[in-house]
Formats: sequence, structure tokens, C-alpha cells
Amino acid sequence: MTAQSLLNSLNKLNVIEDEIYFCGGGVHNKYLLERISRGLNKKCKTTQEIGVDPDYLEAICFAWLAKKRLDEVKFELEEITGSKGAVYLGRIFSPLYRERLSTSTSSGSIWIRDNKLGPS
Repeated sequence: MTAQSLLNSLNKLNVIEDEIYFCGGGVHNKYLLERISRGLNKKCKTTQEIGVDPDYLEAICFAWLAKKRLDEVKFELEEITGSKGAVYLGRIFSPLYRERLSTSTSSGSIWIRDNKLGPS
């Protein structure tokens, strides 16, 4: 199902004839890459082949997404996720804010998040 979904998206983007490089944890799934290769009628390549560790690239992408969230950039993902309009990707939680509002009691620590009290 994952392979077919990806192939459908690649067809929709009309990039099947382009060089396509894969990264992230999926590159370690030989079965998945074989299924995609059959669907593309060509060998799947990873970003390792162009000198970029596939696991590092995934981490870099998440760092980029985190930076976009800190910059309050919204993304239009309606066709991908079904969201209604532009959305932020992720929520921001500050450990410094939590520590400042934490207090210890005889029954343990109390934290405040989203204006609600709760046990630690």
C-alpha cells in the first residue's frame, strides 16, 4: 500500500521520468524499494548515491520544518492531508516555560500546560 501510494503521487506529479532519490528510514526497507523499483521500471536510488546520507537528510528536513514552524510559516496541505486551508506543522512547547511554572508538592510535581494543571 505504501509503495502504491507513493507511485500514485509520483505519477500525479509527472516526475516518473526524472531521477528520483529516496531518503529516510524507508531506504532500509528492501521490500519497499523493490516494489517501488518494479512500479517505476527502474532501480530505486538513495541520496547516498549523490553523497548525502539518507538518514541525515531526513533529519535535515525535520530541522527545516521546525524552523518554518518557529517562523510561523503555514503550509497548504489540503491535497495531502485533507486539511482545510493553510496549517502550521507542529506545536511549540518550551521546556523553560514548563520549568518556570512547575512546582513540587508532597504528592509530586505539578505542571501547567495550555492553562491546565496536571500531575507530572
